[in-house]
Amino acid sequence: MDERTQIGQRTSAIGLLFNLGLAGSKIFIGLATGAASIVGDGMNNLFDALSSVVSFATFVIAGKPSDRSHPFGHARFEYLSSFVVGLVILYVAVSLLMQGIDGIRHPEMIAMTPLSLAILLVSQVVKAGMVVYYTRVGKRIGSNVLLAAAADAKSDLLVTLAIIVALALAPLIHVATDGYLTVFVAVLVAKNGWDILKKNVNELVGTAPDEGFVSDLTERLMHYDGVLGIHDLIVHDYGPRRRFVTVHVEVDGMRTAIESHELVDRIERELSEQKDIDITIHMDPLLPQTDSIRKLQAHVLALVQQVDPGFGMHDFRVVQTSQGRKLLFDVVVPWESRYDTRKVKAELDRRMAEAFPGDEVVVTVDRDMAVRS
Repeated sequence: MDERTQIGQRTSAIGLLFNLGLAGSKIFIGLATGAASIVGDGMNNLFDALSSVVSFATFVIAGKPSDRSHPFGHARFEYLSSFVVGLVILYVAVSLLMQGIDGIRHPEMIAMTPLSLAILLVSQVVKAGMVVYYTRVGKRIGSNVLLAAAADAKSDLLVTLAIIVALALAPLIHVATDGYLTVFVAVLVAKNGWDILKKNVNELVGTAPDEGFVSDLTERLMHYDGVLGIHDLIVHDYGPRRRFVTVHVEVDGMRTAIESHELVDRIERELSEQKDIDITIHMDPLLPQTDSIRKLQAHVLALVQQVDPGFGMHDFRVVQTSQGRKLLFDVVVPWESRYDTRKVKAELDRRMAEAFPGDEVVVTVDRDMAVRS
């Protein structure tokens, strides 16, 4: 068992114990005083305890090593379990909403007792400590599950604070606030559950990599002597600390293949250690840029940007073959533009055939798979 798994299991176990303690005390005092909002808050803590059980099991499964059936490991299970936590929180929210509506239809004046106030205040201190603890450990080991638990604990703080304020005010304003308060609690809990669901659905479906990560990786790549440029940077996320990167690195075409391969091999090894990633580099040798090639490249770029000024171009090459001259280049279509890339390629093929009737022109059209700041 690696250190990350041990830390995650220990944090989940601590969260389970505290949530069970909070749930038991709140449900007891809520039933004793007839405060449905306090019972609902206790049920929320009880489901938090269930989430801690899910979190514990998650670290067991996600920490399993790669195998034949799962060559990229099991780390994505953390995203799946965080999604389940979000569903559980939404279920709690619906239950609280129904309970609150019933409280509004059949209002009862609830008095705040010294014991109930003491329990709620202690729970605030405990939950605040859990927010700090979950957040610190979650960031340290890069865990969505623990960060989701931290977000849930933050909403619990607001929920309990609202209960304290409302029950304290009820005798002063002579209004039965418990039902309305329970509905308010349900809305807060539902929002928290929805945010967790949204974040982890995006992680499971696949999102663009973090801008800071891409910018830092680009800067590190360009720092190497011999790297002339990069393109087609793609990040594959298979869960926390399981990121695979592929990138095209442009190198001096006048260097020997062995020299360029040694450079690329060193970059892969060093960046894998520095960034905790698996990186595969495709080497693109560039020939010296003569004035004629630079003019030709500028002319082709102008033709490309006649279709849309936002289009980019890279990896421009001119190759002499036995059949004649061959032009090859890639065109990048921004995500903001709603073009069909197949139609863009057809239009560019037509324009290039008209502009260079005696040449073979190979155009590759794609979208930028990485986000750069």
